[in-house]
Amino acid sequence: MRRALVTGATGFVGWNVIAALEEANEIEVVAACRDRRKLPPGFRGEIREGDFLDPDYRRSVVRGVDVVLNGFAWTSLWGRGDEDRRRFLEPTLALIDAARDAGVRRFVVASSTAAAAPERSKDPRSAGSRGRFGPISHTSWRSRTLCVTAAATPSRP
Repeated sequence: MRRALVTGATGFVGWNVIAALEEANEIEVVAACRDRRKLPPGFRGEIREGDFLDPDYRRSVVRGVDVVLNGFAWTSLWGRGDEDRRRFLEPTLALIDAARDAGVRRFVVASSTAAAAPERSKDPRSAGSRGRFGPISHTSWRSRTLCVTAAATPSRP
């Protein structure tokens, strides 16, 4: 049975990914989160609790899984460039590197541009609000993600 690590397991994306994987019943789900008490009720998979700002956690959380379904985010991506980079971009890129180093075969980045503005919702599972948000464009993110995908493809040396 394949093992899938779902990061951001207590947020909107992660919560829904876990629900879909549990329905499929063909994948062993490993939930990565900061607070296990916020996981979906009845979750029976392995829980790896920690913080992606911690380099040791990033290295350990990806061990022994076949795929990472990355739904973790820092949900205040509005006009805080330096903090966005420190709390979201850098840990995400480091997690991609850790996954590659651990032999993870696939790394899927999932995100939502329909995130609720901070003044409208404190619930990470909120359906969001309508409006135009400008997610930060990271050329290096795309390059790194493509490199990991290419390196993980079985047909490549």
